[in-house]
Amino acid sequence: MFTEIRKRNAASIGRVYIYESIGSLAGGITATFICLQYLNSFQTAIALALLNIVSALLLLQFVSSKPVTTQLPKHKTALYTSHFTIKMAAVALFLICVFAFPLGGIDALHNKSLRAQWRHYNVLDSRNSIYGNVTVLQRLEQMNIMANGVPVSTIPTPDIAFIEEFVHLALLSKPNPQKVLLVGGGIGGVLTEILKHPIQKVDYAELDPLIIRMTQQHAPSFTASNLNDPRVHIHYADGRYLIRTSDEHYDVIFINLPDPSTLEINRFYTLEFYLMSKQRLKSDGILCFLLPGSMTYLSRELIDLNAAVLQTAKQVFPYLSVIPGDTNLALASLDETVIQNSADVLIQRMRDRSLQIRMLSDFHIRYKFDEMRRNWYDNEIRNAGEMLLNLDFHPSALYYDLLFWNSIHSPAIAGIFRQLKSLRFSYVVIPTAMLFGILLLLQRYRLTWQKSFIVLPIIATGFAGMGVDIVIVLAFQSLYGYIYHWIGILIAAFMVGLTLGGMWMTRRLNVAQQEDVVDDYNVFLKLEWCIVLYTVVLIGVLYLLNRFQEYAFLFGTAQYILLFLNSLCGFFLGAEFPLANKLYLKHTRNYTETAGNLYAADILWSWVGALFVTILFIPLFGIFNTCLLILFINFCSLLGFVF
Repeated sequence: MFTEIRKRNAASIGRVYIYESIGSLAGGITATFICLQYLNSFQTAIALALLNIVSALLLLQFVSSKPVTTQLPKHKTALYTSHFTIKMAAVALFLICVFAFPLGGIDALHNKSLRAQWRHYNVLDSRNSIYGNVTVLQRLEQMNIMANGVPVSTIPTPDIAFIEEFVHLALLSKPNPQKVLLVGGGIGGVLTEILKHPIQKVDYAELDPLIIRMTQQHAPSFTASNLNDPRVHIHYADGRYLIRTSDEHYDVIFINLPDPSTLEINRFYTLEFYLMSKQRLKSDGILCFLLPGSMTYLSRELIDLNAAVLQTAKQVFPYLSVIPGDTNLALASLDETVIQNSADVLIQRMRDRSLQIRMLSDFHIRYKFDEMRRNWYDNEIRNAGEMLLNLDFHPSALYYDLLFWNSIHSPAIAGIFRQLKSLRFSYVVIPTAMLFGILLLLQRYRLTWQKSFIVLPIIATGFAGMGVDIVIVLAFQSLYGYIYHWIGILIAAFMVGLTLGGMWMTRRLNVAQQEDVVDDYNVFLKLEWCIVLYTVVLIGVLYLLNRFQEYAFLFGTAQYILLFLNSLCGFFLGAEFPLANKLYLKHTRNYTETAGNLYAADILWSWVGALFVTILFIPLFGIFNTCLLILFINFCSLLGFVF
């Protein structure tokens, strides 16, 4: 349609691409600074519906005002004659959406959705912060605080048995613990149990202040004694950031987080994190963390997950002791004596400190330290073989955790992931090279494939562009933890580059058509080289950010470096698409076919890139090898264009 209004040339296709990028840019900024913070999901959906209705009305007005100069088929004639009806329906929908805002219909729909999501619970409150969603649920006399759908505390009766095991077995392993660091989950009873010991100071790291504010609002009596205790120092900061920047040395560091199911959480199970923790522990300090377990049977997937994390921790802490259970309690230290205490030593210390404990009895401690159970667990982990180490930029535990939960909830899918676990980098590179070689031969010797010389770079660029975008987003999350607020900003940066690249190339195409001085093929070839070189630079920058993240200046500027890199990636992609359309039009004058084929190739392979890079390549190969794979695909595309 746009080419019918403007001149029929490649620049008109490029302008449509630019306008779409501008809309995506506006959407990213709006979602980040308005929708996520001030609107619920239904309010956002209604706002988008209003925008689309207005767009539809404008489009209908344009079509209605356009004179019909040829005889139309019956179905198109019917469409033209029904424009008035469609307009009235659109206006009616517009009015319904507008009046739904002030009359509370949207809020009622949102509340109904929350009740459906949390069946059997009374939803007391649900709010968004820049770090995620926090919801307060009530059932009978019990309240649950949920952060992004994950329970972080239960009030007023938490899981006493788990909390007492988690806190006291670690603190009783130390003869005189004085300083403690707690990362996450302090308001669910953990702080209460820590403060029963003769502790001088507790540093409590909680990323999202909204969690504590909402807990204080709905259960003030439950949190007052803990949070107001002068020994407790609350830090609204990422736990890794606090560990990296603190000058304290702790007797015990508690990591009270779920298993590594996301990159945000996986950062607390990596080699880099264990190295940071080592710097913050005293020489006989203990790092205490949790892993999923079972009292009766350890599946292959569960063993792999535990083994991957424990083998990673073993690289830093020579002494590891795991107390098995439904949740395994891992104690890591540089001092063998503090984690090899017998049950009798812990029982005596519990008596000496006169701890008021409800569930953790002498019998319970002896049961948890039963040699037969511990040897059974240790033998299973020892026989697991060598696992991939879990690193910030190679989150292997993320894949093992995905495999573990799929084995429980989706056994069929788990079988696929189990087979892919043995996938090696060469298994992807070699078939990719062979595929490009076959396509190159077809392109060279079959006339019907000659147009593919421009389609293949678009396919490679779509895959690489989305792959790089995902890599940068996940690298950001690996470094900083939270991504909920920044995801829109990172996408907006990509769209800024896409828009600027499209505008620059569209302007060049207009000049070329007037003066006929630009060699389109040489410009396209230079863009392909730029994308290849960009990927090389990206690998180098990510290596430096990961290697030297402990330096405050580099860590503080890393987010802006990643924003610039994402924008630069968008620039190259935005510049290539309009030029690719012009080159494709040298073989056909069908503008609809040109725009449709190239845009479909771009979108389809962007989706493929997002899917495989996220759930397969990064967990199995790591970020650096994934970037090498993207580099290889781009280089094959470059060779295909040259030859």
